[in-house]
Amino acid sequence: MKIKKSTKALAAAASLAMMATVGLSACGGGSNDAETTADGKVKITMWHGFSEADGKTLESIVDDFNKSQDKYEIDAQLQPWSTIGETMVTKVTSGDGPDFVTTGADNGQGWSIDGTFQCVTDFYDDKDNGTDEYIENVVDQITFNIDGSEEKCGVPMGYAPTAVWYNTDMWESAGLTDADYPQTWDELLEVAKKLTKSDGSQYGIALPDLGWAPFLKGNGSGIYTTDGKVSINTKENKAFLEKMRDFYKGGYSVSGMDETAARESFESGQSAMVIVGPWEDQASTDKGINDR
Repeated sequence: MKIKKSTKALAAAASLAMMATVGLSACGGGSNDAETTADGKVKITMWHGFSEADGKTLESIVDDFNKSQDKYEIDAQLQPWSTIGETMVTKVTSGDGPDFVTTGADNGQGWSIDGTFQCVTDFYDDKDNGTDEYIENVVDQITFNIDGSEEKCGVPMGYAPTAVWYNTDMWESAGLTDADYPQTWDELLEVAKKLTKSDGSQYGIALPDLGWAPFLKGNGSGIYTTDGKVSINTKENKAFLEKMRDFYKGGYSVSGMDETAARESFESGQSAMVIVGPWEDQASTDKGINDR
């Protein structure tokens, strides 16, 4: 089988992974006592969800940093993307959270407003940190209005476009051609219906029903308005969520999936499409779904 990424199809979102500092008052109960390693280094716990080749790259970066000096030691801990936020909030509440966490930029505003994340505008103010080389539109995604002041509340770590990936065998078997590549969200849902088999042996798309902030932003009004107020109940969001409820009820995608489960559904041949980043190329190849 071959996977094809449509350059014509709608772009689902641009995915930004940000590195955020968890607020000291939240994770340390107000204490500034630093944990140290056996050899006296200050231990810095970092949570991340990079489990593919990007995880090996991150491990290499961490190892190089730890060897480069004798003052700090990064302890990089893998946490599933699907639960990293929920786990972090639980741990922060109990005073046992990480020092840094990587998460999607769409999570940054809410957690910065409530004080979970410690904003780092002063880090950007020091040009010796190289922050003037950051891409402006990426930095904009982690700049939020906090109590009337524009604050930068994270450091960009990874930026990649997501796309719709297709199992071309299933695509061709359904009688679809290049002319059927969807240009809008509604067209994507209609194509998914055509790719779904009524006997339940094949779903049109593996679409997670978790982490929908980018979808709401693209098809509704988003989770937050510009002044930072929750807007989940706007008429645009309601209309989109009602549409998606009907889509799931129609059996065109498995319900209850996170992104990991969606990728597994696609890579196993259970689903004909998935929305994910460029790392899916190698992952699909490793599963034998790259070439006939």
